[in-house]
Amino acid sequence: MATQKEVADHLGLSLRTVTSRVSAGIFPAVKGPGGLDLTACRLAELDYWRGRARGRVSGDVGKELNQHSERARLTHHQANIAEMEERRLQGSLVPESEVVEWAQQMIAAAKSRLLSIPTKAAPEVALQDDTNTIKTTLTDLVYEALNELATWTPVVEEGSGDDVGATTVEDGQRMGGSRAAVK
Repeated sequence: MATQKEVADHLGLSLRTVTSRVSAGIFPAVKGPGGLDLTACRLAELDYWRGRARGRVSGDVGKELNQHSERARLTHHQANIAEMEERRLQGSLVPESEVVEWAQQMIAAAKSRLLSIPTKAAPEVALQDDTNTIKTTLTDLVYEALNELATWTPVVEEGSGDDVGATTVEDGQRMGGSRAAVK
């Protein structure tokens, strides 16, 4: 049995190279004093260099290039890409940018619709004295806004190819846009 230093001296390698080849499993280590079989290490070193010459071992110690596993990995990724493209064409996979845009549109529609409630409610509740009637009127307007938002669908730019409907059901009320009076 030999130490790593003795193997390094015998094979003309640095101690660091021997250590890395032991940890990579190229040199078979045995437990006990010394820990390395000099003959086994010499044969392993020859096999390592033969493998490098044949292209089976990369320059990095212990990392073998296995064409079959690399080809299988490539095929797996190509299949994933094809599946994602199919899902996108079916409409079950949507690009992140479209989701973000739709979420922003939804928030803007909700904001606009909710901000229209006071304007719509003011004339109806201004002349009423009964708090229950005022509460019922306001509740009805809130539910009307929520129902409208429940049927909301995003506006899709022309030419995107997506089959998405109009934004909301028309009830004669203003939707979207800026309001100079609202702060």
